[in-house]
Amino acid sequence: MEKSGVRQRSTHKSSAVRQPKTSAGPKKTKEQTSIVWRLICCYIPVLVLIFSCGIVVLLIAVESPFDEVKLFSMPHSPPKFEGNMAANNKLQDAVLLFKDKLIGPESMAMHPSGRIYTGTGDGSIVKLDNNVVTTVQPPTCGPDQRHNESACGRPLGLRFDQTGEYLYVADAYHGLYRINIAKNEKETLLSNNVAVNGQKLHFTNDLVLNGDMVIFTDSSVWPRARYIYTLLQGENTGRLLWYNIRTKQYGTLLKGLYFANGVDISAKGDYVLITESTLCRLSKYYISGLLKGKLEIVNDNLPGVPDNIRASGRGTFWISYANIRKDGRFSFVDFFASKPWLRNIFGKLLHHNVLTMAHVNSMISGYGLITEVDGDGKILRSFHDTNSTLIRSTSEVLESGNVLYLGSYFEPFLGALRLK
Repeated sequence: MEKSGVRQRSTHKSSAVRQPKTSAGPKKTKEQTSIVWRLICCYIPVLVLIFSCGIVVLLIAVESPFDEVKLFSMPHSPPKFEGNMAANNKLQDAVLLFKDKLIGPESMAMHPSGRIYTGTGDGSIVKLDNNVVTTVQPPTCGPDQRHNESACGRPLGLRFDQTGEYLYVADAYHGLYRINIAKNEKETLLSNNVAVNGQKLHFTNDLVLNGDMVIFTDSSVWPRARYIYTLLQGENTGRLLWYNIRTKQYGTLLKGLYFANGVDISAKGDYVLITESTLCRLSKYYISGLLKGKLEIVNDNLPGVPDNIRASGRGTFWISYANIRKDGRFSFVDFFASKPWLRNIFGKLLHHNVLTMAHVNSMISGYGLITEVDGDGKILRSFHDTNSTLIRSTSEVLESGNVLYLGSYFEPFLGALRLK
């Protein structure tokens, strides 16, 4: 019994001696893990630094689409939405017309018969009547219309003359032309191949008629498909031009504009108002009277990036906005304005298709907005869609009777809002 007891004790001692040996394994593993983590902590920052340096070198070395990126700044912080700019959701009361029958109806013109004409993203001019879309002028290009703008054209500004005989069109790629509505004949007035005071038309955008004179904007040296480059470069090659229908002469009224966009004329015909998209401002230029030739900036802090401007018929004007500028909310244009180095990087990434316009647009949250202003740029009232339930963006407002028709450069419909 003792021997067996001894054996048992011996067995216990033996196992007690072996246990520390088996525990050495986990201890070694912990040490190895600690070493691995120390290596990771040391080398990851180095690798990140090397990678970052490589990206920086690559971005510096890669070709930029810009000869020069200019510094510019917004004169004010984005405005507060209060008073006549107080947020509301009145645009959500709009109804959608011709849904999925249109492609980006940017601008609208009302014929004396009451029918609306518009230009679409495939280069067509169409007539809208009783929920029927009729093509008036088809694009002169192949089947891939949406991806061949330079050939198909992109109608932007539209106006009828007083009689309704001619529809005048500002096309981003084809310049100025008009359509005889009765005969359905197209006549080119001023093509983009023509140089006006030494500079060709690169981005014909909007127009207004004043007797025999067509006053129109040439937004930038960049074409419409690269419109974002105008902002990224911070350039001011926009112009206000004129064309005489009778004499066929043409010339320059203004130059040095920051993305000259919409234009309209006062009821008396003594001045025009021009929207400048890059600087989000409204300018007044006198074309007759004692102040002829004078330029005034009447509102240098618009609540968004303005597109077209249209007279209401009541002495006021409607301004549409591609996106908004609001205190406390991210503003693409305000953020990039004072950062030319970042704008240059974005330009390089877009130029080499690392980024697309879809990526840029994803940075801009939707917010529908239109404002009514007087001739001095004072905002009288505003209609909003704060969460883009119905109207995400607007390109033009056409007032007819007690209805506001809302255009868009990308939506598949027209909006219609009845004024109360």
